[in-house]
Formats: sequence, C-alpha cells, structure tokens
Amino acid sequence: MSDKTERAGLVDVLRIGILGAVRAWRGRQEIPLGPPRQRAALALLALDAGRLVSVNRLIEGLWGERPPAGAPNLLQGYVSRLRPALAAAGVTIAYRPRGYQLGLDPGQVDVHEFRATVARARAGETAERQAAGLRRALALWRGEPLTGVSGGELLDRLRDALGEERLSAVEECLDAETRAGRDAVLVPELIALVAEHPFREGLVGLLMLALCRAGRRADALERYERTRRRLTEELGLDPGPELRQLHQRILRGNVPPIRTPDSRETVTPAQLPPGPGHFTGRAAELRLLDPLVTGGDPAARGAAISVVTGAGGAGKTALALHWAHRNRHRFPDGQLYVDLRGHSAERPLRPIEALGQFLRGLGLPAERVPGTVEEASAAYRSLLADRRMLVVLDNAGSEEQVRPLLPGGRLCATLITSRDRLDGLVARDGAVPVPLGMLSAGEAVTLFGGLLGGERLAAERDAALELARACGRLPLALRIAAAGILGRPGGDAGGDISGQVRRLTGTRLSALAVTGDPHAAVRGAFDLSYHRLDPAARRLFRLLALVPGPTFTAGAAAALAGAVPAEAERLLSGLAAAHLVEEPEPGRYTFHDLMREYARERVLAEEAGPGRASALDALLAWYLRMVRQAGDVAYPHLLRAPADGPARPPAFAAPADALAWLDAERANLVAAVRTATDHPYGWRLIDAMNGYLDLTGGQPGWTDVLRDARRAARAAGDHLGQAAVGHCLASTRWRAAELTEAVTELRGAFTAAELAGWPEGKLAALAALGVVHLQQGRLGAARRLLTLAVDGSRRGSSVVAAPLVDLGLALTQMGRLGVAEERLREALSLCRDRGLPATEAAALASLGAVFRLTGRLGEAVRCLTAARGLGAAIGERYQADLCRELADVHLDAGRRADALGCAEEALRRALAVGDPKLELDALLGLGRIRCQSDPRAAIGHLSAALERARGIGATVGQADALVGLAVARTRLDEHAPAMRDTLAGLALARKAGAVLVQGAALAAGAEAALAAGDAGAAIAYAARAARVHAGSGYKLGEARALLTLGRAHRHTGDEPAAERFQERAGDLFTAVLDPPPARPAKMAAGL
Repeated sequence: MSDKTERAGLVDVLRIGILGAVRAWRGRQEIPLGPPRQRAALALLALDAGRLVSVNRLIEGLWGERPPAGAPNLLQGYVSRLRPALAAAGVTIAYRPRGYQLGLDPGQVDVHEFRATVARARAGETAERQAAGLRRALALWRGEPLTGVSGGELLDRLRDALGEERLSAVEECLDAETRAGRDAVLVPELIALVAEHPFREGLVGLLMLALCRAGRRADALERYERTRRRLTEELGLDPGPELRQLHQRILRGNVPPIRTPDSRETVTPAQLPPGPGHFTGRAAELRLLDPLVTGGDPAARGAAISVVTGAGGAGKTALALHWAHRNRHRFPDGQLYVDLRGHSAERPLRPIEALGQFLRGLGLPAERVPGTVEEASAAYRSLLADRRMLVVLDNAGSEEQVRPLLPGGRLCATLITSRDRLDGLVARDGAVPVPLGMLSAGEAVTLFGGLLGGERLAAERDAALELARACGRLPLALRIAAAGILGRPGGDAGGDISGQVRRLTGTRLSALAVTGDPHAAVRGAFDLSYHRLDPAARRLFRLLALVPGPTFTAGAAAALAGAVPAEAERLLSGLAAAHLVEEPEPGRYTFHDLMREYARERVLAEEAGPGRASALDALLAWYLRMVRQAGDVAYPHLLRAPADGPARPPAFAAPADALAWLDAERANLVAAVRTATDHPYGWRLIDAMNGYLDLTGGQPGWTDVLRDARRAARAAGDHLGQAAVGHCLASTRWRAAELTEAVTELRGAFTAAELAGWPEGKLAALAALGVVHLQQGRLGAARRLLTLAVDGSRRGSSVVAAPLVDLGLALTQMGRLGVAEERLREALSLCRDRGLPATEAAALASLGAVFRLTGRLGEAVRCLTAARGLGAAIGERYQADLCRELADVHLDAGRRADALGCAEEALRRALAVGDPKLELDALLGLGRIRCQSDPRAAIGHLSAALERARGIGATVGQADALVGLAVARTRLDEHAPAMRDTLAGLALARKAGAVLVQGAALAAGAEAALAAGDAGAAIAYAARAARVHAGSGYKLGEARALLTLGRAHRHTGDEPAAERFQERAGDLFTAVLDPPPARPAKMAAGL
C-alpha cells in the first residue's frame, strides 16, 4: 500500500481485492458486487486502476473471442450497476471514448499494493529485511487470484500470470531467508512447494541447499536424483546448468553448513517409559499398529498416525508402549513421549507445555523455545522434518490438545492413546483408529499365568476363568486381582485364585483396588472419565443403569432422561466416544460389565429414590407404547387387552420394520417384564408381547414370569390383567404342546374376562379352546366351540377372521371340504378388507390344502405361494406350516424332488421354532415322501412323528403316523405289522372324526391286504376308502382307492371290473393333474 493510501487508512476508503476471491470493501463493510461476470468487469478495471481500459479488452475479458450479440450493451449494464455500489465510497467509473476508467488510486487494489511491497523489499539492505518485506507482500494473497468471477480466456491468462508473480516472490523470499541462515526452518515449507511444483528448479535448488546446510547432504543428493529422474521420464529433459552445478558442489562438499545462533548438536531423544510387564494378547491391535512403521517410507503421503482408544483400564498405554519398545529400532532419530493428562486428576497439559517439553528434549535451549503455540509448533515440525522419529502422545483429552503436537515430516509416526475416540483426527488428519476392547477369556487367563505363575494357574484354571469373568476381562482389573492374590500370605484363604473370586462376589469395584495407589483402582479409573462429562451426560450415564435389559437405544435413553431422541442420541454418542458405553451395532448401546456396576453406584448415590422410580416408570411406559405400536402393525389380528390412554400414530411403516424392532429389543423387553412383574406395566407388557412370541416362538422361563404376573394381578384384584395373562399362559402352553394345561388356562381366562367385562377376551378363549381341541383330535368339540366364537364375534362386531380360519381347518379334517372352502373364502375376504396379513396367510394356507384335496393343484400352489409372499408378517411358525403344505402339493403332483426340498425346509424351520406340533407335521410330510423311494427311512420319520404325537396328545397326528407306517411296512413286505398299524390308525381316526385320515387308513388297509394276497379284503377296504374320499371330495384319494380296487379285482380274475375301476381312476387323475399325464393309469400307479 502506498504512503498516500496508508495515511488514508485512518478513514474509510474503498479497497478492492483480486488476489483471491474478487471483493470490495469499505472499512469493515463488504460491498456487494453482483453476479460473477459483473465482478469480472470490476476486476479488469481494477487491474488497470486509474487508466483507461478499452471496451474491446473488457469484452474479450468477459466473453473471450466469441462475445454474444449486444455485448457492449451488456457491459454498459454491468458498469451501470457497479457505479451506485462504488459511489458511496467516492469512487467513479467514467466513460471515455472507446473505454472505461476506474477512478481509484492503484494502491487501493491489493495486486498493485503487492507489487509495490515486493519492489520495496528488493531494495532492502540485508537478506533479513528483504525476506521480511517479501513475507509482508505474500501475506496479501488470500488464495487463487480472480476467483468468484466468470469470463473468457483473457481472465485465465491473467490468473496464470498473477500466479507466476506470486511464485517468483515466494522463490525470492525463500532465497533471502536461506541467505539469512534460516535453512532448518525452511525445509518443511520447501518440501511442500517442491511437491506442488516439482519442475521449478529454483525451488528444488533452494531445498537442496537448505538440506545440505542443515547437515543433511545425503537427503540433498537424493532430492536432486529424484528431480533428475522425473524430468527425464516425464519431460525428456535434463536438469538446468545451475541445478547441475549445485549438485556438483554438494558432491564435492563445497557447501559448508551455516552456523546460526540456533545451531546446535543433533539430539536423539529416547523418552519412552518402561514397557508393561507380562504383556499378553492384543495380536489384532498390534497388527493394526504395524503400518505406523511405513511412516519411514519416503513414498508415503504423510506422517502416519494411529489412535488407540478404549475405556479406562483397557490397557491403552500398555499396548502403545509395548509396540513402541518393540519397534524403537525403526525410529533411529529418537522417540518422544508425553503424558497429556487428558483424563487425570491433574490439570490437562496444554499444547504449549507439551511443545516446550519436546523442543527441550530435541536440544533447543529453554530460552529459545517460542512462547506461542503457532511458533513452537512450527519450530517443532521443522526439527522433526525428514527425521525418523516416533512420537507417543499418551492420555490425550481432545483433538485440539493433540493437533499442534503432530509432526509434519512423512518419516515420523505418531501413536496416540485416549479414552475418547478423537474422531476429528480420523476425519481431518487421516489417523487410523485402533479400538481396544476387553481381553478374550483365553488372553485373560494367560495374563494371570504370567502374573501368578504357570503352576498356580494349572492348579486352578477353572477358578482363573471365573476370576477373569468377575473382572470383566478388563486388564487393569485383572492385574489388580492378581496383585491381591500375590499380596496375601500363602496360608491365607484369599491367597489363592478361588479366594479372590469369593472376595469379588460382593462389591467388585471396592475389591478391585490396590491400597495406597490411586492409579491402581478400577473405580478411580472410571471416576476420571465420568467427571469429565457435562451434567446432562453424567445424568444420562447413571440413569442408564436402571435399564433392565442388556442394550438400549436413543429412544429408551430419551424416555429415561425425559429428553427428545435427538438430544439423547447426541449424549449417547458422547458417552460412546468417551468409552463409557459401547456401541456394538449402529444406534444400539450397552455397558461393559464393570461399567454397569459403576453406573449403578452413581445412580444410587446421586439420584433420589422417587427420581429413580419416575425414570424407570417412564422407560417401562415407553417400552409398552412401542410394543403396542409394533403389534398394531405386525400382528393386528391377535388379541390384546384394551389399551390405556389415547391411540398414537404408528411408529412403524410395515410389519417387517415392526418385527425387526421387536427382534432387536426382545432381550430388553423380557428383562423389562421381569422387572415390572408386580407393576401394572408388567402384565400389560406381557399382553402386548404375546403376539410377537406367538409368531416367533416362546421364551425360556416365560411360564414362571407369567405366573408371577398373574399372582400380582390377582393380589390387586385386577380381572382384566388376570384374563390377559391367562391368554398368554394358554398360548405358551399351546406352543409347548401342553394341551391339557392350555385348556385349564383358557377356562380361567374365560372366567376372568367375564368378570372384567371384556367380551372379546371371552370369545378369544372359546376360539382358542376350539384350536386346542382341534389339535387333540376332538374335531366335533372343536367345530362347536369355533362356531360359537365366530357367531359371537359377528354379533359383537369383533374380528372374526381368525376363528373362521380355524373353523375351516376343523371342517377340512372332518372331510367337509365344500363348507370348509366357504368359511375360508369368507375369512380371506375379511383379512384383505381389514389388513390382517398374518391371518390372511393362514387362510391362504388352509385354502391351499382344500384346493389340493379337491384336486385343484394349480390353485393350491398359487394360494400357498401368495401366503409365503406375505413375508415377515407371518412369522417362522407359519412359514414352516406353508413349507409342509407345499410339500404335500408337490407330492400329489408327482414332483417328488420339490416335495422333498419343501418338507426338509419345513422340518428345519419347525426345529428352529421349537414347536412340537410343527415338528410332528413336518415329520409326517417327510415320511409320506420317503415311502415312495426309501420306505426304511420313511419308517424312521414316521416313528418319530408317532412319538411326537403321543407326547402332545394329538390323536389325529397319531392316526396319520400309523397310516404312514402301514404304507411303508407294506412296501417292505411286512404284512402283519402293516395291517396292525392300519387298524390302529383307523380306530384313532374314527374316534377323532377325522374323515380324511379314515379314508387314508382304509386305502392303506387295502394295499396291505393285497400285498398279503387277500384280494377279497383288499376289495372291501378299497371300496370303503373310495366312498369316504368321494364323500369328502378328496379326488386324489378317491383315484388312488379306485386304482387299488382295480388291481384287487384283477387278482380275482375279474378283468372287466379291473379295467372299469382303473379307467375311473385315470379320469380322476387326468382331471386333477396339471398338465394331465399322457398315460393316467400308469401315472396313477406311480403315485
């Protein structure tokens, strides 16, 4: 800036900047300059401030060689809009013949001020003054020149020219500073500039000179060789004569180093504290740290940084020092170490203090250590540039504490430890995170062995495993426990591992401490992290100890703390970053075992009893609300007690979302129920969850929980609660195939619902009783109860679809296929009208069975496929049932491979769910399929099915298994056992009223008699089987019976009768199979 402008600086003058984004300001107020092309017009005028700029040059600058039509008018418009913006500062844009002139002193434009400052600097008497002046000139640059504007090629040329001016000034400045003897400080800056401009030989020469004068002759020669090779390979050129001459002078040793006041002997610091004793495990983490040594690779892009993070006591410092000592030979220029006291009872170390320690350790006299962080950090990085050094920053508290201590040289490596994740270092500085969890059980025991001795460990290995578990496998806790054992007399009961386990059965945090050493106490380590939190985070941390289950989310945390979910998520993220909670999967958090105990201590000490109770009530209310909303979406067809309070909008968009939430929260919900057994929330949570457990299978120990909840409801005189829990108990009994107990529970639920005035509960009890009787094989009683439930639901406008489906199933087994189809079609229509996907799937499955039995196999496949397509809404239980039904359809259609695949999948799913009834049905299906090709294997499946059926009291299942066994034994020519099983199965089917199984038993008897040579008995059985199946509408069953009847007549010599019955059988097979077989009789014989 000129002297005139400097004097004018006392008043508000207009200034224009083009060395960066084009701007104009007056005093501290920026002046709006309009759109990019209008800014470009002002920039072109400012470059020649006070002089005339032709219209042609302005148009070329704004649009290049192809300006638009009317360009002069557009230019005039830009100038007209700029004039009032500049007039307030007394600046004009005058029009002269053939151009425009900006009425402004050139010194008020930064580019002219830059040029004037450079000129004054060149006239300086000493190198120091020249360098200082050039630094002032370069400080005027704000970035790439002429940005924020748009224009033609002329602007690009001007931008390149200005950049070249700046680079020349930089080169002059560095040359002056080199002559002033500031070589060592300049090396990092020169390295960066040469990397950006590798072919600028002047900069390369300055870097070589600085390296050589700093005593780094080999590095200077290596820099020349790298430049020469790149010039040759990329440009086909050799270095210029000046650079070659400098290279020769360095080779001959004709560039003696300059000794400045800062010059000193090189110091090789070795500041690492001793490594940990008996270091154990951490192989994976050590491998993550090993790439730090590639920091010594000149080709690496930057300094290597690793951040070891973990909870207090996890062994972060031990890991860092173990790795550092193991690799210290890779850092021959030294190792720096500092405890930053980020999590300490003492005040955290400030960056300037840490830098002072490092600089003094590197040999800089104390009086020469700079007083500001910026200057000290620059000196520190200069001293570390191009040196192979390891920097260990232990116990860091924040990114701001660490960043000034990061070396800039690419040969250095930095190893940081912290209880906080320091995500900013990962995001901005490229640090590699090395999260440190607990030791594995095996590693913990190995550590005990190292500390206590192998002989003692071998004698008490099981106790050592238990002690490791009690210590949460936290390394600090493990070492303290071992110290407690070693510190006791040999005869003391606590001097062995088992004794230490007993000591930890009480308050573990009190026991896990070494007397007199505040650094050897688990509680003390946790205290340091806890007290660093802000008040809101501390309160949430301790309230989380009230969560009954193993995990928690932002929603649960928000309910506990009375906060909004976004604030709870922010607090949880902070707790996870501080390693006070863990985040095993995104959005779901948990405590380490010892940390949970610590949080319980804090909540008991700092939260009053009413506050704790209020927070827990809020959490339970949130769980109940969420479970009910999930149920509204996932299983709206299943009975639940009337809800308290107003309805809320659903929190889930689809059944799959609701079920996914329930799956994730299952353990937490079960724990919440156990906690709230004596609370009204208890039975209401149970009632809300019952549908989910019905879809996914039971919960171990659930029956005892339900009984406790019912006792609490009885004690409170809560009939609604008793009814709801009674229904849940009945469902649990039914899932476990404890059918007699399920009947007892349902009768009790019916009575309680009547006393509570809950009509839906009464009707649901009737329907459920019908289902239990159906499973027991009491088909007549099942039909009557289900009819009552259906009729009562219609009168009361309740959901009638589910009992209709069960009624259709009962009618199917009774052989009343036509009526069953009517009921199932009605149920299907209701489900689709009311959005009940799970019941719709059940209706489709039962309807598919009816279609199969009535010979409409194509329709059966479509129904079952549609049911499976309803996906997550139907749960694993229904999926298993659908697979089994599809297997039956494929078998009837002659697709045995498909049938076998579906049957095996049905059994896998049934075993996964743990439902004996599903296992029974799957085994029956597999047995029927195996009868055709491997009757011995079929007997295995069917025998297992018979055992399951007897175990759960399923009469129809027993009859079905016996009939299958009869068929398999007939194929093995075991005629007497086959007939015995036939008669036993027939008797059970008649007792149950299971018409379809009766027909199958008669057909099996016919086959057994025929195989034994008793054609007369075979004719009698087959004729009765054909009549039964014809009466029920089971066409394939009728066809098979007719086929057997024909074969039996042929055995008697009655060929006409044989042909007649086989023809009738063929007609039925042709009508049923899609596509029809080419030779129905032969196809039928194969079936």
